[in-house]
Amino acid sequence: MNMKKKNIAKTNQNVMELLVKEEIERQVNRYPVNLKKYINKLEVATYALNRLPALYASSHKGKNQQKIIGKKKFKHQITMAVRQGLAAVQRDPLRVSTPLISEADIEYQTARTALQDIHKLLEERNLLDYQELSWDNLVNVIQRALNKTAWVGIGEQPKPNDEFTTQANDWADFRYHL
Repeated sequence: MNMKKKNIAKTNQNVMELLVKEEIERQVNRYPVNLKKYINKLEVATYALNRLPALYASSHKGKNQQKIIGKKKFKHQITMAVRQGLAAVQRDPLRVSTPLISEADIEYQTARTALQDIHKLLEERNLLDYQELSWDNLVNVIQRALNKTAWVGIGEQPKPNDEFTTQANDWADFRYHL
């Protein structure tokens, strides 16, 4: 039996980011509700993390060990760095910045848009069998749609100016039309 291996991206994580995030939440919870909404937690975290050592882990066990080390060894530094970060962000609440967007987020949004476009196309062509298209069922849905077009044909034939029109439209057999 031929089993395909899935590529699972292995990663490492800076546990200090988790500790800083926890500390930001703890300190911000003491703020009045009307002030909380003006605090950019990402900027506070960035400020604090630039003043703290990194604690990287590449396994669950390592992550737990780094959390223990971080809480014991750097608790006071984390508290102070977050407090300073909150003060720095509050000093300039109207400062506007363009946030960084990770490559992974860009790829995710691109893939999500592509999935929505496929869903829309299949719906327009009456090829979606009453189910929500997802990454989990994409292959099965496409396979059923292709099988349906091979045996039944596509409900909506392309117009002569359609961008998908090819020489295949001259063929008499409707199974070759998109």
